Amino acid sequence: MFRTILAFALTIAFLSSALADQLSRTVPANRKSQVYSHALYQKQTCISGAIPNMKAGRQPKHGKVTFQRSSFKLSKKAGGCAGKLIKGMGIFYTPDRNFRGKDTFTVNYSYETYPGSSRRNFVSTTYNITVK
Repeated sequence: MFRTILAFALTIAFLSSALADQLSRTVPANRKSQVYSHALYQKQTCISGAIPNMKAGRQPKHGKVTFQRSSFKLSKKAGGCAGKLIKGMGIFYTPDRNFRGKDTFTVNYSYETYPGSSRRNFVSTTYNITVK
């Protein structure tokens, strides 16, 4: 069974389907920063699953959000898969030049409930960003 994993750096948190979540991050001014990563993997074999389909919902008012495929190691929270490399999609925020303060954006993504199935799970996450 594939599970959704949200990872920031090497931290993994498990999610259920149809989840609406809010996350807060602090990022430096004038620099592109990764604020989260989303990935799927098969728990029994530690093999990466399909990369979730991602898009920005509500755009940030004081910057831009971009997505980039990336690989990262699973943390100890992944049990027997800890330390294994998996592929996922990184979420990056770039504040407007010289902006400091608060910004918010939403990312919507979907993934197959099971590999090869037509059934999909949909997730929306709101990111509350503080630029320092």
